[in-house]
Amino acid sequence: MNYIDDVVDIRIPIGEEERMSSEYDDGSLAISAPVSTNNLKKLRGVHGEILRLHHMGVKSGEIAKTVGKCEGTVNYTIQSVPGQERLRELQLLSDNDSVEIAKKLRKIAPEAVDMMKSIMLDEVEDEHVSVPTRLRAAESLLDRGGWGKVTKSNITIKDDSQIVEEIKARAVEPLSFLN
Repeated sequence: MNYIDDVVDIRIPIGEEERMSSEYDDGSLAISAPVSTNNLKKLRGVHGEILRLHHMGVKSGEIAKTVGKCEGTVNYTIQSVPGQERLRELQLLSDNDSVEIAKKLRKIAPEAVDMMKSIMLDEVEDEHVSVPTRLRAAESLLDRGGWGKVTKSNITIKDDSQIVEEIKARAVEPLSFLN
């Protein structure tokens, strides 16, 4: 049953402009949705702070308290087109920074290993920094570079031989390169 027998013009007021509906080939009508006049067009200082805090993982309610705005304004800023674009830029910057830091850590890691070796062999010549401090710095640097110290973990699971065999297989995998 077709409720629209004739072509009908439906006009939806949008501020000073109006959009008209259009008729598709099958006779159905498409109505243009009104465009909100409150769209965020330009980011200001408070918007940048909202987006920066959101990028750091702060919840909307906390952001609202921090910047002195309502939570709706915070969410609206985050979901706006310029807000989403800025968040993408912030993510790219973070990714680039992470890559650069990783490169620097990899570059200096051999020096940390040399430092640990000299401490181990009691070849430390520079006495203005204590040996434990230098050792902690070297260990920290290696941890951040992805070469953390080996940790022992005790896990209790129900007795299931299949799970135990999978764990044993995974435990041996990293050592397979030694053969």
